[in-house]
Amino acid sequence: MGNRAEHCDHCDIYPVKPETSPSAINISTLFHQTCSEINPDLFAHYSHPLVIVGGHATFSEKVNEHFLNSGLPDNFDPFCPDSWVLQDFQEPWETRIYVQHILAAIAITHRCPHAKACFSGGYTRKGTPWSEADTYTLLAQWSLKQLLPKNQSAQQTILSQIFPESASTDTQTNLTYSLAQYHTLHHHLPDCVAVVSWSFKEERFRSLHFPSIEQTFGLLPHQLVFIPLGTMLDPEAEKFHKDRNAWLANCYKRHDTRAVMALRDPCRVSLPV
Repeated sequence: MGNRAEHCDHCDIYPVKPETSPSAINISTLFHQTCSEINPDLFAHYSHPLVIVGGHATFSEKVNEHFLNSGLPDNFDPFCPDSWVLQDFQEPWETRIYVQHILAAIAITHRCPHAKACFSGGYTRKGTPWSEADTYTLLAQWSLKQLLPKNQSAQQTILSQIFPESASTDTQTNLTYSLAQYHTLHHHLPDCVAVVSWSFKEERFRSLHFPSIEQTFGLLPHQLVFIPLGTMLDPEAEKFHKDRNAWLANCYKRHDTRAVMALRDPCRVSLPV
């Protein structure tokens, strides 16, 4: 199992051995970093918590669709920008943050066996068969193989706590459709909802999106938690994303989701809002 120095202080998943693949080592390092950034008692007082991870991108057509059934190869590099369809405003280094959001869902569901996690996001990119939810779910499966290579039972237990939602195309529908999907699967609503997203989006969630689902689903403010993961590396990139975030917030305030959906729903396959 390894000695005390090798053990993670935040969970019982041990770092991978040095002789494993570079991809596995990178995932292991990022996973344990992510664990350290999440409150271990996040859901201590709740019976039916839900983690929502909204997608930011999909796999590109270079990632073969048959991997959805067979799984990604062990030597897959989830950080490689060529594996993703990135918009003009998205930087190649952002793929690491997308993976970190996925690992956050794994860390939380592993710590909290009664928690569920939803990867939310539709078919937001042209020229690829992947939805954001399919992309994130497949990466979660692959990540668990790297983190728990000899424990298929633990892999399956965590995966059984995760479900995809592939119809949403923007932040508001990420929340609404994830909650609706949760209710469809479990016949009740969660008693706490934690959203994993970029740090700079926290104010928009708290001022716009959380009040909306409070009204729609009868949740109270203390039942809604924001988990900020991912900060900008470049001042210019940070300014651009904050400006874009402000534009999106203005669209939501005006209840003008057409502009948002035009950006995020090129294939027009989402459900009506």
